[in-house]
Amino acid sequence: MTQENIANLSWFQFEQLIAAGFRRKGFSAELTAEGADEGIDIVLRERNNVLLVQCKHWAGQSVGVNIARELFGVMHAKSARKAILATSGRLTPEARRFCDENSIYCIDADSVLSFVDPAAMPAQHEIAANRRDLCPLCGATMVARTGRQSGRAFRGCSRYPACKGKRFAGAANA
Repeated sequence: MTQENIANLSWFQFEQLIAAGFRRKGFSAELTAEGADEGIDIVLRERNNVLLVQCKHWAGQSVGVNIARELFGVMHAKSARKAILATSGRLTPEARRFCDENSIYCIDADSVLSFVDPAAMPAQHEIAANRRDLCPLCGATMVARTGRQSGRAFRGCSRYPACKGKRFAGAANA
């Protein structure tokens, strides 16, 4: 995987890649509901720790201090002790300094390649079109299934039986 590969991803593919990197490191990584992220794209859980991740897939412009300040505000509003700002681009010096002073870990163009596992890059046919196509438990893609007993159609995790995540029509997650 190269910087160019990452630059060619959609914003949603970039979020999926960052979430996969955290899962590889032992976190439970859940992408937030599409259109309602409230400044957070991924919620990480490890034991009793909750960390918030904001992703900015900005190859052409730097992430400024205003984005870091917004993340800091969300971090406090959600009572999180730490947050992560992940970008495919670079942070301005002011943003970097603010993050360093306020418990916000940064993943940027200089560190993203060492953070993600090249093998974690989903194949083109595996890329979810939107967040509803992802398992609410593990983030893997969902596949169409039918309940054996009920005959009811639903979307189930492609990693079943290891993961039993489901989504039913009209439900946020089940």
